[in-house]
Amino acid sequence: MYWNLASDFWALATNDSGVTGKSLLRSSARFAFANTSMLDGYYRNGSMSAPLDPAYHVFQSHLGAFGSVDLRHVPCPASLATLVRDVHEALRSVLANTTDIHGSYTAQTAYLELVTMQGLVAVPSSLDASSQFSAGSNLLCHAPLSSFNLSSGLPSYFGVAVGCNVVFGEWVYVMKDQILFALLASGIALAPTLHIPSTCKVEAVSPSDCRAMLTSISAFLHTYFAPAYLQALRAQAQRVQGDVNALSVDLATYLQDASTSEISLFHQRILDDADVPMQLTGWTNLYDWVLGFREVVAFEADNASLTVMSTAYTSTTFAASAAEVPINVATYLRVFCQYISLLLLVLSLVAMSYTVQNRFTSEGFNLFEVNRVGGMVWIGRPMLFLRSVTALCILSTATLQLQLAGKATTLDPARQDVSPFLAICTKVLAAGELGWLVYIADDICMVITQQYTASYTFKSALLAWAIAAMLSLIAPVTHSVDLELRCAVDVTDYQAVCSSGHVVIGSLSRLLLLVAIALGSSVSMYLHDRLRYTLPPPTEKPSYLLSCGAKYLFEKTGWVHDCVYHVDVASAALTGLLTWRKDDVIYVFDVKTWRVYTIHTTASMQKGTQRELRLHGALPLVE
Repeated sequence: MYWNLASDFWALATNDSGVTGKSLLRSSARFAFANTSMLDGYYRNGSMSAPLDPAYHVFQSHLGAFGSVDLRHVPCPASLATLVRDVHEALRSVLANTTDIHGSYTAQTAYLELVTMQGLVAVPSSLDASSQFSAGSNLLCHAPLSSFNLSSGLPSYFGVAVGCNVVFGEWVYVMKDQILFALLASGIALAPTLHIPSTCKVEAVSPSDCRAMLTSISAFLHTYFAPAYLQALRAQAQRVQGDVNALSVDLATYLQDASTSEISLFHQRILDDADVPMQLTGWTNLYDWVLGFREVVAFEADNASLTVMSTAYTSTTFAASAAEVPINVATYLRVFCQYISLLLLVLSLVAMSYTVQNRFTSEGFNLFEVNRVGGMVWIGRPMLFLRSVTALCILSTATLQLQLAGKATTLDPARQDVSPFLAICTKVLAAGELGWLVYIADDICMVITQQYTASYTFKSALLAWAIAAMLSLIAPVTHSVDLELRCAVDVTDYQAVCSSGHVVIGSLSRLLLLVAIALGSSVSMYLHDRLRYTLPPPTEKPSYLLSCGAKYLFEKTGWVHDCVYHVDVASAALTGLLTWRKDDVIYVFDVKTWRVYTIHTTASMQKGTQRELRLHGALPLVE
């Protein structure tokens, strides 16, 4: 509606514009608009036709000349959005938490049984349907061919999908949350018997349905909301009313006198204290404004300005695409963890079978090194590091579950599917997964720690486990939810990208703290044992068949003969040595180098004291 600079250039360059070749300088004798108005330009380019439509004439005389009208989008006040949020939170709390002695959600049942009407059609009290008609409520359109009877309500306001030649009624299609909010904000709920009759008098279509609806919802509010809370919300709404009226938000329509057919512009505040019965409809419109179903536009011209609300827009709802939900990484990590657990289980069964085959003469303490030795050899540090990262992520994630409360859903930070005792046990066991990072750190540092490895590694793992468990129980990770609709134009007139909010369940600081706990436990326990004890280096001959973990973590007491370490076949399997004995020949398959070795046992290897008879079934590392 504004004649911009581009229109000036068009007019000066177009032959039939009436201002061809003239100047845009007001001081010039050839000033383009000295004797020509912008309305004449609209006539010439076909944007408007002469004579001017009666509605357009009223618009121009009230606001200002066409071509000088600015349209400004008005955002809703923050106080209004806060009020809607507070009512939503209070209602959701009542619906999700109100139960009887049998566990039934009584508030939900009452809410679903509320009486509502299809549409609320209110007409301002000062309008007289017997002597006045409406010539349209769309300020962007001309007067319709036929007038609109006010006994059917007001015509629809302006909107992106509202045509100028087809006139529909401006109905408020009732939603339960919407009308409940309007009752609370308007104060009707405080004195329903006093306010409901007068409020429903302005209902044009069905006053009886209006009274039934307001009575039903008022009874619900008095049943499940404390009177003090209703009064507090009303006081908050009165402050919001001041903020809304400061923006001069009006409802407007063109009126046509039934006797003279003269058209005039009628407008009043959407929350007008002089028309209290209309405030219920006003609050429903404001509710729609906050939720994005309506918008407010200010028409600002030379003579005056008018701020009006649009008609209600229909929303499009659809389910999120499953392909856009980021679950691939979690799926892969879960499969990796399952693979590692399965491989460790198979390795344990292999070691157990060797133990049975060797008549339980294996070193039992070595079987406790399945994770440290077997995991490093058979799985490798990269895969175990991946499992440790998975454990760190789980320990750094807050619990936030979608729970069903009757017919409502809630986000609950506590697990409801298990007992508190089992939840504590789960946290303690999950904290033990931090040990994978400790194992990797200890394995890498064995080149430094050497003979002190067996002394401190068990302590460091227990210390990290205990600290992580206490941390999870005493100071669990908390979530944060920020619900705020934010939109940005990605492609003008084509695409807007919106974010409804952020749900944060992970904590980077907790993850880094757990890493520090794991590494700090290893370093502190090593320094403790290094300063407190003096341990001699190994005396047996070194063997290239043993992994570093097996060299320093396996129990060697009673397994060394003539400076040769004899590793039992079950422990050998943990360090990647699969053996098969044929008479005096031992065939060894080393999975670390993918080679097969043959070891011939001599008579000197087989003789010994009664204590050393178990060495006969062991693998001598003679190389």
